[in-house]
Amino acid sequence: MKKPGDTITATDLESSWAEILSTFDRFIEGGHKVRPIRFLIRHIIEKGYSSRLYAGSSLWSLLISMPTDMTRTLKVEVDQLTSSVQFSYKNQLPRPVEPLWTETCQLTEAIDTFEHFLENHEDWKEIKNTTRQQGV
Repeated sequence: MKKPGDTITATDLESSWAEILSTFDRFIEGGHKVRPIRFLIRHIIEKGYSSRLYAGSSLWSLLISMPTDMTRTLKVEVDQLTSSVQFSYKNQLPRPVEPLWTETCQLTEAIDTFEHFLENHEDWKEIKNTTRQQGV
């Protein structure tokens, strides 16, 4: 287990995504309606973003963080009452009551909304420019 101050490698980050994919698979097997999040996790792995981002979870929400600054965290959760996916971004500690950025989308738009987030946030834009999806 990593300790504060330890170097986090691309392999460590990719392992966090494999673990979180397994976690969300178990959630789905248990009857939780989080398939849009699993689709997003697979997209992140397939695009190679998983070597630059850290994956975590809080209850049935996906947490995506910058490994160089874990205060920059994007939370993704499914709202089953409205059949939507909610994104919220906070980038400081202590966490402010209001997020810096929020977006709600249809269940089928989670990947597009995540890509939009990457493209429109300067501190996250570098992820798209340094992964294997570049040039595709």
